[in-house]
Amino acid sequence: METVSEHIGNREDKGMDLQFTNTQKLEIKKALKRGIYQELHDRDFLTDVQLNELLGRNM
Repeated sequence: METVSEHIGNREDKGMDLQFTNTQKLEIKKALKRGIYQELHDRDFLTDVQLNELLGRNM
């Protein structure tokens, strides 16, 4: 079983404490990158080819 590697929480609201495993953190990072790349593509900063290259390189 994986250990919890990082603890993220709001100091004022203890009800929002989140803990992620290393695998979960990697998946979150990948999802955020995909979202950023897709947004750049949607706003015409990236071509289809550039988007596909970045997605392929970072998945």
